[in-house]
Amino acid sequence: MFLFVFLFGWAPRAGAVHLQEFRRRTKAEKAEKKLLAQGKTCDRLRLILGSCFSVSGDFTGFRVRKVKDLAWGVLAQMGLVLLIVIWLITLLSTYFFVAKTWWLPVGASALAPAIDHHFTSTYILMGIVFVAAQLSLGALVWMYRDRKGARDVQYSHGNVTMEIVWTVLTAVLFVGLNLMSSSIWASERFRPADPGAVRVEVTGMQFAWYFRYPGPDGKFGTTKPELEDASSGGEGALGLDTTDPASKDDVVTSTMFVPVNHEVEVILRAQDVIHSFFVPSMRFKQDAVPGLAIRMHFTPTQTGDYEIACAELCGLGHYKMHGMLKVVSQDEFDRWLAAREAEKQ
Repeated sequence: MFLFVFLFGWAPRAGAVHLQEFRRRTKAEKAEKKLLAQGKTCDRLRLILGSCFSVSGDFTGFRVRKVKDLAWGVLAQMGLVLLIVIWLITLLSTYFFVAKTWWLPVGASALAPAIDHHFTSTYILMGIVFVAAQLSLGALVWMYRDRKGARDVQYSHGNVTMEIVWTVLTAVLFVGLNLMSSSIWASERFRPADPGAVRVEVTGMQFAWYFRYPGPDGKFGTTKPELEDASSGGEGALGLDTTDPASKDDVVTSTMFVPVNHEVEVILRAQDVIHSFFVPSMRFKQDAVPGLAIRMHFTPTQTGDYEIACAELCGLGHYKMHGMLKVVSQDEFDRWLAAREAEKQ
C-alpha cells in the first residue's frame, strides 16, 4: 500500500512541484539579468521578483537556488520512480507464476506429469534469469542517475569476451531444454501407437470438429472431396462415400468418446485451412494441415469431460470452434459405440 501511495500519489506530485519551481526560478533569473542590464535598483528588483527569491539585506544578499539543483532533484525523483516501477512489475508478475494464479488445468493423461515437470523446470530457469535481469536493470537506473558529482558518460563499443560468454550460455540453456523434452515429444509422435489402440480420425473444418470411428471392421471408408458438404454436417461434411463397403459401419460424431486408461490413436486431417487440435487437460496439441494425415496418440487417465479447442487462427468463426472430449469407462465406451452402430442399421 505504501508503494502504491508513493508511486501514484506523492512521487508524481513531487515531480510536478519541482518542475513548477524550475520554471519559476528560470523566469526570475531572466528578469534579474534584464534589470541588472538596465541598471535598476535593488528595491525595484525586489518588487518585481517578489517571493521567487529569499532576500536578505541588499542585492548582494540574494540567495537563489540554482536551476541545475532543481533539475537534479527532478532527475533523482524520476530515477527512484523508475526503480520502483521496474521492481514492482517484476515482483508482481513473478508472484502470479509462483502462486499459480493462472495455470494449466489438472492433467488427465499419462504424459501430463512429465510435460508439467518440464514446463515447471523451464519456468524456474527462465524466471531466475528474468528476475535477476529486471532487478539489475532497476538498480542500474538508480545507481547511474544524473546527480551532483556524477562522472562524465563513457561510451563502450562492447566487450567481445562477455558477448561470447552469454551467447554460449544461452545456447547451452536452450539446447539443454530441447534435449530434456525431446523424449516426451517423440513418444507421442514418432513411436507408433499400440496395435490395440482406439483409432479416431479427427477432421477440422471452418468451424467445427468431426470425429470418425472405423467400426467393427477396423477400416475407415473412403472420402471424396466432391462429396463434401459442410452444411449437411456429419458424414456429408466429411464427404464419406456411402458406396464403399468399408464406410457402412463408420461412425461420425461431433463429440469425441474414448475409454479411460486405453491408448487413443488420433489421425488428424483438415479440409480447408490449418487448424490446431488442442486438449489442454491431455497436454495434447498438434496442427491439422490440409492434405496431410498426421498420426499421434495419448492415453487418458481420468474420466470426465474435457474441452477441445482450435489453437490456430482459422477465420472469423475461430472463437467458436470447440468440441468436447468425453473420457468414459471401457464398458460405457463399448455401449456408446454399439448404440451408434445400431442407429446406422
